[in-house]
Amino acid sequence: MEWVWWGWSLVEMKIISYNVRGLGGFDKREEFNRFIRVKHPFVVWLQESKLSVVDDFIITSLWGSVGCGFFYQASIGASGGLITI
Repeated sequence: MEWVWWGWSLVEMKIISYNVRGLGGFDKREEFNRFIRVKHPFVVWLQESKLSVVDDFIITSLWGSVGCGFFYQASIGASGGLITI
């Protein structure tokens, strides 16, 4: 865990790297959303998303309704896929 200065207050930065082994199903995304609500990370790297396209709807189902930026690398066939939120 690392503490950094952000403006005038001290902010705790939580960074999570997680092998999700596929995000195609709604249940898996809901499970991850609950995990995010408990941990409150600053940045998340997801590996093995197995998604060829990632859009705002998928990110909202993972992160919640708060706006955030994201980048992704599409999977190739049924393997791979990276998402940074």
